[in-house]
Amino acid sequence: MSSLFLPTERRPPADAEALSHKLMVRAGLVRQLGAGLWSWLPAGWRVHQNAVRVVREEIDKSLDRGAVDVDARKAAEGAEWLQRIEDENADELTPERIAQMEAAAAKADGADAEALPTLAPVKDGNQAARARPRLDEDASPTAGRRFTRA
Repeated sequence: MSSLFLPTERRPPADAEALSHKLMVRAGLVRQLGAGLWSWLPAGWRVHQNAVRVVREEIDKSLDRGAVDVDARKAAEGAEWLQRIEDENADELTPERIAQMEAAAAKADGADAEALPTLAPVKDGNQAARARPRLDEDASPTAGRRFTRA
């Protein structure tokens, strides 16, 4: 035990406001290296790792049961928050927004709004030759995501 590095303090730091901050410094779990920069000391790191292990075990237990408890009120709050963020960022250039802008520009030019830029236009009058190739949506890296075609 004499080689254990556990630098305890008698008094909390003068700038400490939170009780947890005071106790962790006094117990020798953390040490301040600079303004806003903290380091785990060996005993604190063991406590941290133990907490991480316990949380992961509980997550694994809930997943093994096959049931995840969802608070409907919290889920609704999260959905509202996400919608608010998306509304605030509506003017940013997202893949959806770029697709909408390209479709609008193509319609304004009188071109086929669905034309793929990588395909050459068919000059033959044959209807079968003008059939556009089908994209394999299931093989797309964005399959199942919220990206939509304009």
